[in-house]
Amino acid sequence: MIETGTQRLIGEKDGAIGWMIFNHPERRNAISLDMWAAIPTVLDAFEADPEIRVVVFKGAGDKAFISGADISQFGEHRDERAANAVYSAQSAAATRAMVGLSKPSIAMIRGFCIGGGMAVALTCDLRICSDNSRFGIPAARLGLGYAFDGVKALVDLVGPSFAKEILFTARHLDAAEAAAVGLVNKVVAPDDLEATVRRYAELIGDNAPLTIKAAKIAVRETLKDPEKRKLDEVTAAVDACFQSADYAEGRKAFMEKRRPVFRGRQQPRMALRTTSILSRSMGAVGQRLRDLDWSRRPLSWRHGSTVRHRSGRSRPQLRRGRACSMVELYQNGAGDHRATPGQHHRQVQSEKVEPTAHEIGKACAVQDRGALGEDLQAVFLDD
Repeated sequence: MIETGTQRLIGEKDGAIGWMIFNHPERRNAISLDMWAAIPTVLDAFEADPEIRVVVFKGAGDKAFISGADISQFGEHRDERAANAVYSAQSAAATRAMVGLSKPSIAMIRGFCIGGGMAVALTCDLRICSDNSRFGIPAARLGLGYAFDGVKALVDLVGPSFAKEILFTARHLDAAEAAAVGLVNKVVAPDDLEATVRRYAELIGDNAPLTIKAAKIAVRETLKDPEKRKLDEVTAAVDACFQSADYAEGRKAFMEKRRPVFRGRQQPRMALRTTSILSRSMGAVGQRLRDLDWSRRPLSWRHGSTVRHRSGRSRPQLRRGRACSMVELYQNGAGDHRATPGQHHRQVQSEKVEPTAHEIGKACAVQDRGALGEDLQAVFLDD
């Protein structure tokens, strides 16, 4: 259990699921100031734990997910401008933590999901509810102003017309109507709710974490104005997928007709650099190289050594020695692919000359006698 400083918000780890529980059942899990303050603590812990793949928000008991903000505290915390600023800062920090969570999140909704409960549910990626749930935003009955971010989250989900209906009428929607307007993803019987949520969490948790993260970033950016989109972040997240050990595992598992085991890890730096060089502009050979598992054996170089090719060109030579990255390899001039036939390789520290894919591939295939070397020999055998 995560230490939050309050018993009203609980963070628990259950295998690959992180549970954030709103534990204020005597007030139908209405969110108090200490609960807002504890939300970032719980989510930061889940974010930092690589074993947690999915985060589930739930309310304690069977009456409510969250029935709103704890109005009984408004006289103490929201009656004056300074006090209201403190309250708003805490709730805003909690909202940023929920919206900014990189891992997929599910709201498990049972019973009332009203006001602040709707605001919390809207920060989740998926919402699954029991068929006895009720939804609504009663701001118009309380004289409260509803801030832009909350309105935009609602509009993004249900569209402007239904958002206006929900805000203008302040009425409650039942589960069937909530599903019809797109407020929830799935409605199930109360007795099936937790099992359904766990099944969804397991489905998501079995998939590649970096792929899910990239998808979440991409969807987030589509909801922004075009001029505010951070497409470089989308590109970086997609590139990270193709450079990951999970990408190699997914392909390998597909060929072996088994379920993949994803770890959410990047390839070692040397493997990333090697894959980048070897797969560049090589057609069918490049594709075969991309299919290799570069994590099977970390390679190392003995600087300054070369092997002679029948064309007379020099080739870098692999030895068992200190490990170094591919960046070090070409920064230290391990192979001059512009040398003419008969010209011997010169190791020039100042020239950052990158060896060609065939030079590296040949050297790997010839010198590495491990599993990766055998794979490379099969690719370069007849070259």
